[in-house]
Amino acid sequence: MKKTVLALAVLSLAGCGGSSDESDSSVATTSLSIKAISFDQCGQASAYPEASVLLHDSNGAILSRHSVGHSGTIELDRPSDAAHITVIGRNYFAEDGSNTDVESYLDYPLSTLTAKFEDNRNSACGCQMITVNATDLLATFSSHSLRYQTRPVNDGEQVKVCPTADGGWPTMDFLLTDNLAGPSYAVRQTINGNIDTAIYLDPDEFVAGSAITVNSEVDFDWYNSRVRLGDYWPQVANYLSVDDPSELWYFPELHQDTLISGYRLERLDSQVEYVSGIRQPIEDGAVTLPDWHGGSAFQLRVASVLESSAYDFRDVGLNKSMLSIDSYGNDVSWSINAPLNGSIPDLDLPADIQAEFGSLDDLTVTIGLWGYGSRNSYGDFLQLLQQGQIDNRHDDPRYQQYHYEQLTITP
Repeated sequence: MKKTVLALAVLSLAGCGGSSDESDSSVATTSLSIKAISFDQCGQASAYPEASVLLHDSNGAILSRHSVGHSGTIELDRPSDAAHITVIGRNYFAEDGSNTDVESYLDYPLSTLTAKFEDNRNSACGCQMITVNATDLLATFSSHSLRYQTRPVNDGEQVKVCPTADGGWPTMDFLLTDNLAGPSYAVRQTINGNIDTAIYLDPDEFVAGSAITVNSEVDFDWYNSRVRLGDYWPQVANYLSVDDPSELWYFPELHQDTLISGYRLERLDSQVEYVSGIRQPIEDGAVTLPDWHGGSAFQLRVASVLESSAYDFRDVGLNKSMLSIDSYGNDVSWSINAPLNGSIPDLDLPADIQAEFGSLDDLTVTIGLWGYGSRNSYGDFLQLLQQGQIDNRHDDPRYQQYHYEQLTITP
């Protein structure tokens, strides 16, 4: 299986580089608008001028290379033979690290494209460290553990709180989970980080959770609940992850929307694993998790790609909309998005970028199928995907039903 999936990755990584500055002016063109944005650790977005854009022909050869420039946006005349698009940039992390990030789109059907990168080089968010006073709380709920946002927190521990874009301060979300499988409790509190250095968690202010009825078509290996946490940027996060769905709780008094996810993990050998996941909203205290995944049929179809660059995943599972092939290492990542059926070209990259990927044996490779609860067209799915990555929407029903399955091969 490893050989099969790596062979598929080779088809995408085999380009030898090279480009031309101009496309054939005799070829018919359409307009194409590409925007590159970066998000810092405060959640603030800005134009990303370092990105470059490649237009490829149907065989993957580079027709032209462009810089988005200072505005982070470029308007192009797209030749009719420019089938595929690649955007190249770098992610900059808080600890001074960075990686090259390549995003490719096969048979791109839209006239606009937004690429997202991370840039924390100049992030001075004005965050404050707030001490959590949970002495009385944990004495009252002695069998419970405390979580802030998505991580465990102890009495007396400091947590980082960052101001909102308008200069205000966000809601702080705390959760009590019972180590003895009893009910959970939660609270949302506000602070003024300009003057507050600590927050007192009053036991009487915590709200008891409501039990969730999980109707699942398969036995998942683990489940989690997902809510919007905090207000300083549109962050959606896992609230609680458990092995037993009976241990899930939700808080309709605190959160307007709560989503439940189920995940399966199957190790095919020491280096290859299959993962599938599905996310659905709670309605009237219950959630249904359908089995929309192809499972073994998906695994066999991936294997069949070895015989030809042509592929077809349209009949694998239900409600899928896009194929993805991702290759990544410590300093590089390449994400290739494609329709459910077609062929995989030898995408060329500029020689300097190609050299950064080094040996394929050093990269982790994943192949996945993705959907938003219904069989969207490839173009419609890309629009949802790009907007969702920027807004991290949680109140839009189109984003609440989400599912995927993928094979991951580690070196």
